[in-house]
Amino acid sequence: MIEAFRSRRPDLIIRLCTRAPAAEPRRITPALISMIKTFDTAPFFLMTQFNHGRELTKEALRATALFIDNGIPAMNQTVLLKRVNDDADTLERLCNALLANRIKPYYLFQGDLVSGTAHLRVSIEDGMKLEAELRRRLSGLAMPLYALDLPEGGGKIPLVSSYLEKQKDGALIFRTPYGEHRSYPAD
Repeated sequence: MIEAFRSRRPDLIIRLCTRAPAAEPRRITPALISMIKTFDTAPFFLMTQFNHGRELTKEALRATALFIDNGIPAMNQTVLLKRVNDDADTLERLCNALLANRIKPYYLFQGDLVSGTAHLRVSIEDGMKLEAELRRRLSGLAMPLYALDLPEGGGKIPLVSSYLEKQKDGALIFRTPYGEHRSYPAD
């Protein structure tokens, strides 16, 4: 499949989104990486999906490191799941562990509206509270973007609170992640 893409569009950036490092790390082999590297006319990115720190096994990290050690950057998208990772401590540990293993926490996704998964979905309101708490705890490098993939091909939108509170006397008033207010010139 990569060959078909590259033959038509050698400039196309390819993003491989997979749970294989978490679910089936033995499938990631040096031979697979060598094959992928033969199509290196444009950037190639790995997008893993680790949803909990317990998935960061030695085997999973070895599989991901094969990509990274061969010049393929790794990013992670986590799905916010009720009673799996819907607390700040769990997500903080996951994001910091990912970053420590050279995997950039990229997205924290609101659960999709897929039939049979309602029991796993966290409310957007609770997700927004988690996002705010993570913003207080994590470095910028470890902070994923909380996002919603809209139904029917609507695209991904960020779910973040606005820190701009008001404009007063030629200044913008912002709320910090810690709840304090700071002024910034409007011009």
